[in-house]
Amino acid sequence: MRVGCIGIGSMGGGIARRLLSQGLEVIAFDIDPSARRRFAELGGTSVDQLEAVSRQCEVIFLCLPSLVAQAECATRLAAAPGTLRILIDCSTLGPEALIQLGRRMQAVNVQVVDCPVSGGAQAAEAGTLALMCATSVATFETVRPILEHISSRIFYLGEEVGLAQLCKLANNAISAAGMLAACEALVLGRKAGLPLQAMFDAINAGSGRNNATSLKIPNHILTGTYDFGGPAGLMVKDLELYLQKAQELEVPATMARAAHDLWGAAVQALGAQVDYTEIIKYFDQLAGLPSLEPEA
Repeated sequence: MRVGCIGIGSMGGGIARRLLSQGLEVIAFDIDPSARRRFAELGGTSVDQLEAVSRQCEVIFLCLPSLVAQAECATRLAAAPGTLRILIDCSTLGPEALIQLGRRMQAVNVQVVDCPVSGGAQAAEAGTLALMCATSVATFETVRPILEHISSRIFYLGEEVGLAQLCKLANNAISAAGMLAACEALVLGRKAGLPLQAMFDAINAGSGRNNATSLKIPNHILTGTYDFGGPAGLMVKDLELYLQKAQELEVPATMARAAHDLWGAAVQALGAQVDYTEIIKYFDQLAGLPSLEPEA
């Protein structure tokens, strides 16, 4: 089976490599030549024009970081759809963006699958992502065998494109708050002299366990590697989208607002492109601690 992938950076690269490892022929494009080169070195087919993907593939995955990038891809795909019939958008850009994409692609007889993913680039390669899907039942049944090459954790949320985006924003708002709470606790433990591995072993056996305490801190922060994958700045974008939707629906979002402001301050201090787990360094700075380094 041949599929296309547009946007093979952090998360998109993990998805493309997973599909390749499952025996699919993958035609990939990215604006970054180094991403294309790395994918070709793994045995995938990389092309230097987006339209070369739509000429060869009926199903294409999108994994893009911004509305600007999505709009550019949509314009070019609508102008040259080629053999494209189904566009699976794994980006996190908010419900309205997917609704508009669906309308635009429907005009050229291309169905859109709203399919944001959660778990990180390493989970993508391991086949353990959570996939949240919204599209027509018929389209979902068509693409499900392809999605199962990525993960068995597939959640169908309805026929209305945009619903999966809303679910993903809710997921990320919870994740963002949990990460901040875990970072604050880690810094407290360091300053108090707690043995950090034992501290988080205890937390992960208790009621404080979350994704940050069980995965990100033990594997990517206590090790001093900060290599979870994905830029921290994207979380600020996701929280802004969540807050916009909360305002639209007249839902209080006090926790999300607080998380947005703290993430924003950290990203301003550290830079938007630092690894997601490097957010802890902002808390280290506030507490006057040196950041953890890899053991020699």
